[in-house]
Amino acid sequence: CCEKRLMGFKLTAFHKTQSKARPYIHNDNEQSPLDSYSIIPSPRITFPVGSVRIDGKTVLALCEVAIYGENACPKGQFGLACEGLCNCANGGDCFVHSGGCPSGCAPGYTGEDCSTLTGKCKIGWFGTNCQYQCHCAGSVECDKVDGSCSSGCHSDWFGPACQYDRMGFSADKLEWLTDSNDESCNAGTSKTVAVTLDTAIPLTWIRVVVRDGGNIALIASD
Repeated sequence: CCEKRLMGFKLTAFHKTQSKARPYIHNDNEQSPLDSYSIIPSPRITFPVGSVRIDGKTVLALCEVAIYGENACPKGQFGLACEGLCNCANGGDCFVHSGGCPSGCAPGYTGEDCSTLTGKCKIGWFGTNCQYQCHCAGSVECDKVDGSCSSGCHSDWFGPACQYDRMGFSADKLEWLTDSNDESCNAGTSKTVAVTLDTAIPLTWIRVVVRDGGNIALIASD
């Protein structure tokens, strides 16, 4: 009998300090009574909640009411310390407490919190959590584990997994610095080679080929 008394209830969450702010409202639409109700706001509540009110159509019969919450996380993150990353379809928001996705999981992920890999990354991606992008020549798919390309790297990309971009630059003696031939070397006596990148970005990889490793005591970057 008692469970039916709660059917059709209305829950209202009010702003902590702004009495005229629009509250969050949830109306129960269950077709049959439940032993317990879990209400997860979607979209999530972004204002600090000061009070919650529950209204019933007849007489309320409650055993316990528990309210959980934490500070809002930046978009794409969840958890008490915002340590989790959302894996939602179309870059959608996930539930801040669980990581679950109202829009469903992104391709390559499954599970209640969309954190379990299905074993297959979507086309053009590889690696742990499918976080790295492929750069293979001829639009060929890369290895889903290490990113290697059977067709070689796409133009302007290089490295074991074609993960490094050939950034444009200007430099001294351009013909021997950029000819991609490890056998052609600088025949001059200069102790300094200046290379200027066209775009200032963080460097992840520098490749230097020398004829005699003993001739270079130090390679420095400013």
